[in-house]
Amino acid sequence: VEKQFGNAMPSDLLNAAFDQIEAIRADMIELTASRPRTAGDIGVDVLTAAEERARGGGMRAPSTGLPDLDAKLPMRGLAPGSLLVIGGRTGMGKSMLLSSMARQAAKSCGVAFFSLEVGADEMSARMMVDIAGNGPSYEEVLSGDLDNRQLEAMHLARRELERLPIMIDPRAGLNLGDIERSAASFADHIAKRDIRLGLLVIDHAQIVKASNRYQGNRVGELGEIANGAKVIAKRLGCCVALASQINRSVEKNGDESKRPTIADLRGSGEIEEAADCIGLLYRPAYYIERSAKFKEGDPGAQDELARVKNDLELAIDKSRQGRTGAVSLWCDPARSIVRCKSNFYGGA
Repeated sequence: VEKQFGNAMPSDLLNAAFDQIEAIRADMIELTASRPRTAGDIGVDVLTAAEERARGGGMRAPSTGLPDLDAKLPMRGLAPGSLLVIGGRTGMGKSMLLSSMARQAAKSCGVAFFSLEVGADEMSARMMVDIAGNGPSYEEVLSGDLDNRQLEAMHLARRELERLPIMIDPRAGLNLGDIERSAASFADHIAKRDIRLGLLVIDHAQIVKASNRYQGNRVGELGEIANGAKVIAKRLGCCVALASQINRSVEKNGDESKRPTIADLRGSGEIEEAADCIGLLYRPAYYIERSAKFKEGDPGAQDELARVKNDLELAIDKSRQGRTGAVSLWCDPARSIVRCKSNFYGGA
């Protein structure tokens, strides 16, 4: 039994001390990096950066690896300091999209992936089969159900994954302070190789440990997490991609397609306010496979599934400095592959 100090356990005191240290560190960053300046001085920096980018130089926002999605995002990519929220019901493909996006983004920047729900082995397997393309599924990799040709393909994929600056943190029960500390440490580590942290993924918001401030008020907790994720994005100068569950009510609404809206996001008001961009996932095959007609062997339902089995729609319902509208994607859930439907021809 742990020895108590007053009414607190040593672990609680240690966590409280870490939180205070983190608050001081954050305040110092704010003071040094975000001092008030005149609009004119800031304007000079903005135009200088714009001129450099127009001439093909300067720092551009890292790509998601999905050009049709980049076109709708702030700064046409993973804008530093921005919060990208990816919402969807269970089974729509949030982890699939984020793992594929993270793997492709890591070609041009560092990626910190906080996989609070999916284990590290599965996340690594997802990324390797994504690289391999038309190979085994990640479930086959995890079970070892592979022939010699598939094993060789996975070894090649593993070597490519090794070269990418991706950190996977699968610890459960992390709070935002834990996430920021881990990501900042990783950013310092890759900075020694002249690599910048460009993307921080949190999968997903409902599993992040909230503070006691809104205890029992789930909407308040989710708002705190979304606002905190936005603060982390600004402090670390990277894009934060935050996955979020959609309310179950979307499956009971009058729209037979089950397409979600921002109002279906859990804690939607606070999340919408904090986010720079919100994308809502919809995968029609998920619902067809669970329909009574398909289970009864209806030919029409089977034909419809064959037609849309690889379709994934990402509806951008909000985008500051970007554009709204649907992004049509091609997906292979078994291999965690996501590509733009407009130019997907197979392979990695």
